[in-house]
Amino acid sequence: MNMRWRLASLGSGRVLVGLLLALASMQLHAQAGPITTQTLFFDQATSARQGNYLDAQGGFIYTDNVDFSRDPKSDVLAMIGLVGDTARQGAPRLDYHLDTNIAVVKYFSNTYDIQPFGYLDAGGEFKIVPGFFSWDARDTYSQAVLNPFAAATPDNVESLNYATTGPRFTIKPTLQDTLTLTGFYGRVDTNSKSPNYINIDSDRYGGDARLDHAFSSNVTVYVTYDYGDVTYIDKVNNSDFTSQVIAGGLRLHNFRTTFDGSIGYTKLRLNTDDPAIEDKNPKGVNWRFELGRLISPTQRVTLHASKQNTDAANLFLISLDQPVPSNQNNRIVPGQPFVHTEYGGTWHVDGIRNTLDVGLMSSSDRYEVTPQDNRDARSINALYQRHLTPLWVWNIGGSYEDDHYTTGDVHTITFLTTLRWTIGQRVAVRFLYARSELGPHGVAANEIGVTATYALTRAALATDPARDLHPTSPASQPRL
Repeated sequence: MNMRWRLASLGSGRVLVGLLLALASMQLHAQAGPITTQTLFFDQATSARQGNYLDAQGGFIYTDNVDFSRDPKSDVLAMIGLVGDTARQGAPRLDYHLDTNIAVVKYFSNTYDIQPFGYLDAGGEFKIVPGFFSWDARDTYSQAVLNPFAAATPDNVESLNYATTGPRFTIKPTLQDTLTLTGFYGRVDTNSKSPNYINIDSDRYGGDARLDHAFSSNVTVYVTYDYGDVTYIDKVNNSDFTSQVIAGGLRLHNFRTTFDGSIGYTKLRLNTDDPAIEDKNPKGVNWRFELGRLISPTQRVTLHASKQNTDAANLFLISLDQPVPSNQNNRIVPGQPFVHTEYGGTWHVDGIRNTLDVGLMSSSDRYEVTPQDNRDARSINALYQRHLTPLWVWNIGGSYEDDHYTTGDVHTITFLTTLRWTIGQRVAVRFLYARSELGPHGVAANEIGVTATYALTRAALATDPARDLHPTSPASQPRL
């Protein structure tokens, strides 16, 4: 599978457990989904800054239902971590990006062991022969839920680390044409303290070829071919497979509109001796369409739709690359390829003192080999931000998600509000309250807390709320 396909959702849990299981907002500059258990400190959730920043953070959270059960037990959580979205592009030798919100969490009542939570996505391109030959590397860490009908407590999540590396060759036979050839080796490592742990550790090999033809500075057509080979360590519960994807697309952009659409064909071959599974090789048409439009100097609308054959490890990466991050939760299932289809849209309003984000999402997963894992999801979320004074910023937001599985339905409602106080050039404090409810059983949890941030980079010092909008966010820019 192409590790760099931009498509669907990354979310990794169900409800709030302390701050680590919190509502993250729908800001488009962050690479994680709008609703995710991984935005530990609400920093990206409350759009503290746009653009290039890196902060050290720490804080304390009180929760009245730490294990999210019908017999609630309170606890206090202490956290220290790193949050940021920073990158360097166009450098002579080394480009890089780092998008992270990760923390080490200590439960004062020892409800759970000390462990890391959150996500980290880092990559770099070393230009050995600038303009022709470079070496890419990327590492992504995140978590996903194991049992979708239970809360995303630490004993119901699985950690994934996905590392890829390989060469890239860029050839320009003419001024209008660009041929890009890449190869990669990838390694997926997973771990969990849950008895429901699913081992999808795997080795991945592959390569991509892409030919772009520019008709003008604003119009480009392209064709791509991707090949991938996935080999699992646990071959009892997972099926090794190879994939081939061929597609053609069109990219348009100007100062108000961006459009990128492609359509192609995917063929997957399951490497198994079981004839019942061998006859269920997934294949079919794949497509992707992304549209961003500035409808006014302060308003942006985005739409996206896509369909692709993928697997759990690839799916958890996808939201990090797409221009419209998903707001739906991800889960871990055995390593069978499946068809993921998604539709979504966002509306972003950015004023001098006010910011509003609204997002809608609908997705489905269809498993040919294990149809009992099929899933349909619908969600809506919104976040409002108000600059009360140059030093005080207030946020309020909420989300609703409905997930339908073959064995039942799950509904999740989340609410948050925060107040951020900027004390100095580098230091800020945030006071927060959050509530989450998990249905159909009506289990709920409330959290209150305080966190502090320290800006590690000078770029993080910019706090001007008046920002120029672009048709798409920095999240839509190419990743390694």
